[in-house]
Parts: sequence; C-alpha cells; structure tokens
Amino acid sequence: MWSRPKLKEEAKKVFTFNSENYWKMVLAGLIIIIVSGGLGGTISGFVGGFSGLFGSKNSNKHKHYEYQTVSTVNDKTDYLKITDEDGDISRVYVQGIDNTDELEDRIEKEIEKGINKNINGDYGTWDNSKAAAYGFMGMSIVMIVIVVLIISIISLAIAFVFKAFLINPIILGCQSLFLNAYERPADLKDLGNGFKNKYMNNVKTLFLRDLFVFLWSLLFIIPGIIKLYEYRMMPYLIAENPSMTHKEAFKKSKEMMMGNKWNAFVLDLSFIGWFILNSLTCGILGLFYVNPYYFATDANLYRAIKKEKLES
Repeated sequence: MWSRPKLKEEAKKVFTFNSENYWKMVLAGLIIIIVSGGLGGTISGFVGGFSGLFGSKNSNKHKHYEYQTVSTVNDKTDYLKITDEDGDISRVYVQGIDNTDELEDRIEKEIEKGINKNINGDYGTWDNSKAAAYGFMGMSIVMIVIVVLIISIISLAIAFVFKAFLINPIILGCQSLFLNAYERPADLKDLGNGFKNKYMNNVKTLFLRDLFVFLWSLLFIIPGIIKLYEYRMMPYLIAENPSMTHKEAFKKSKEMMMGNKWNAFVLDLSFIGWFILNSLTCGILGLFYVNPYYFATDANLYRAIKKEKLES
C-alpha cells in the first residue's frame, strides 16, 4: 500500500531547486493555477450575479407610503388616497374612524395586505391604471427572471465549452509534464500533449468527466466530491494512453481509485499547512514551491496506484 510520506518524499526528489526540472515544473504549476483559477472566478461571477437578482426580490417591503384624505363626512374618513415612493396610487376605503392613531394603524395594516381590502373585509375599488401597472410590473419581473436564467445557462454552457476545448488540454499537458518527469528530465514540449495527442478524444473524455462531476454535485455537493476523486486518474490515463476511449478511462479510473479515495483525500489534506503559508505570502510560496510540489505528488499518486494494481 502506498504511503503519503513516501509519495511526497519522491516528489521532492524529482522537484529540487538545483535540478533541471525545477523551473519547468514551476512554469507548469503556474499555468495550471492561472487557467483553472480564471475559470473558477468566471463561474463564481455568474452564480453571484444570478443569486443577487433573487436576493433583491424582497426590497419592496421597505417602500415608504404616504396617504391623503380625499373626502370626509361629519369628520368620518370616507376613503384615503395612498401613494408610495414610486408615485403609484391606490385607494383604500376606511369608514367610521375619527382617531388619528387608529387611522394610521389601519392604513399600515392595509399596506401590509397589499392595499386590496378595506377594514370591513370588502374588496375596495382599484383604478384600471393601477391594476395594469401592477400586472405589467409582475410580467416584467417574470421576464427579467427568465432572461437572467437563460443568460446564466448560456454563460455556464460557454464556460464548460471553453474549459473542454482549451483549459482541459492545457492542464492535461502540464500534468503530462509532471508525470513524465519521473521517467526522464522534464520537457516543455510535454505542455502541448493535450493538443497534439488525440485532441478531440481528450476534449470529449475530460468534458464528460466535468459534466458528470457537475451533475453529481447538484445532489448536495458530497456526491460530486466523491466522483471528483473517483475520476481523478483520468487525465493521467489518457496522457499515457492517448487512444484510450472515454469509457475505458472512466472504468480504469474507478478501478484505480476503488479503496483509494479516502487516502487520496487525506493526502490532499496534508497540504493544508502549505496552502495556508502560501496565502500568507500572497501566493509567492505557492508559485516557487507549493504548487509544483503538490502537482508532482499528485502525478506520483497515479504512478503508485498503477504499480499496485499491476502487482495485484
């Protein structure tokens, strides 16, 4: 059984400051962080904007209303004209009230009810212009929600396509460099392997991986995390075997990660201290050490599991 200390120690040996691999692996690690972080920011922006729209739906609760007595009979209020801050006007009938405090209390209740009933529970009369205005406003809100929903779906689809055709092949090339560095000196030509070796097969396989992880993540996140670890070996599999179909890659990765998902999760947790230090140095430590160290360890995880499966 592979062990975390051994994996990390071997990664440190292939990634040493005075080796010819160092600067090439620093560059590969930087590329992965830039392209994957940029996409994450884009998707977060879409989600944040979409959530913001629905977060503002209750803002009308804080509108300010004013009222004006239109007519009275023997100092008894007949009906009032109520105006909100947008200039919208509604009528509400209130009868038999001669106390100012009681009147204001009743008006407040009417506003809370949407100014659609009088004190006695009978329906009041609305101006046609008012009804039309509220109907148009309701339709406008629905249309805005539909338009934003469509834009969000289109934006998410564009992000997925962009990731599939550009981001994933770039990351695949970087992972290929880290993997090959264990067998020979790192070569910058490996950075293009995601585009050179069976490009469309790489696009299709990794797109399906991302899609399945996304769909599983809709089930309260946890299933998506599990699938993320289950499909973790897929980039390395197609990096070593460009002709491997997506079905074979899914199957092989599941087999390799069976019994290894939790240990791989703990391996990732063991880097938390490094990630915290990296944040304290504004990413400088990550650029020159933590990122390439982590990616080299991840590639070594594939090598270790592959070796175990071959020996078993």
